[in-house]
Amino acid sequence: KILITNHGSGYFVAPVITTYSITGQLESSTVSKPGSGYTQATTTVSITAPDLATGTQATAVAEVTNNGKIGKILITNHGSGYFVAPVITIYSITGQLESITVTNGGSGYAQATTTVSITAPDLAGGTQATAVAEVTDNGEIGSILITNYGSGYYVAPVIIITGDVGSGARATAKLEGGGGSGATATAKLDGESGPITGCSAYAFTGSWSASR
Repeated sequence: KILITNHGSGYFVAPVITTYSITGQLESSTVSKPGSGYTQATTTVSITAPDLATGTQATAVAEVTNNGKIGKILITNHGSGYFVAPVITIYSITGQLESITVTNGGSGYAQATTTVSITAPDLAGGTQATAVAEVTDNGEIGSILITNYGSGYYVAPVIIITGDVGSGARATAKLEGGGGSGATATAKLDGESGPITGCSAYAFTGSWSASR
C-alpha cells in the first residue's frame, strides 16, 4: 500500500503517483555517439548534480580510442541521491581560456581604475584565470589581455568589467578547444524506476465553490 505522510492541499484533480525503485547511484553510462577528433588529454566528462541536496556527485572519465572516438565512459564515483538519470556531457577542451573578445567598448573608463573579473573554474581543483583591460585614449575598453589562462574550465566563464567612472563595456571568453566533437552518452541508475502498475490517486469527491 501507499501511505500518505502529508495530504497536501490545493489539488483540483487527482495527482499522478510515481514510485522510484533505485539506490540513488549510477549503474553505468553508455556511449550513444562516439564522435570524432578526441584526444585523451583534452577530453572531460561532466555529470549533472544529484536530485537530493545531500547526495554525492557522480564522476566519470572517457576512454578515447586510437582513432579519436569515445570508446566508453568509466564511472569513477557512482554518486548518491539521484532520482532520475543525470545528463552526461562530453567536453573536448584543454580547460584553459584561449581569448577574450570585447563586444562593447563602453565609455568613460580610466586605466587606473578599471578591473576585469572572471568567474571561477568548473573544476574544484582548477586554476583561476585572470586578465586586465586596455583602455583607449577616449575611455573605451579596447582589448582584454589574459594574464593567466587558468585551468579546469568546462564552459566559457563570464567576464565582468568594472570601473569607478566607466560603464557599458561587455566581453566574452572563448575556451581553447581540444579538437573533438559529436560524442554523446546516457546514464542508467542502479535499479529501475517508474509508476507502480495499477496505482492511481483517489478522485476528488468533495465540493468547492469560488466567487469573485
